[in-house]
Amino acid sequence: MDYLSEILPGTLIERRYRVKKTLGQGGMGRAYLVADELRFNKLCVLKEFAPRDLEASFVNKSRELFEREARV
Repeated sequence: MDYLSEILPGTLIERRYRVKKTLGQGGMGRAYLVADELRFNKLCVLKEFAPRDLEASFVNKSRELFEREARV
């Protein structure tokens, strides 16, 4: 299985979000504490979709749940 590597603290994402630390991980991916550099370093959570199980039906269901959560 090729599980994506954790994003390291200090990494800048989309020229906006600076990763502070990993908050946790589960079957669908990871959550990171990040500082929004375009909003006075306001802290927020960034979630990464990185399912552990790469079987197609699991990935499809996981993506559906991940997207539903993002909309909420």
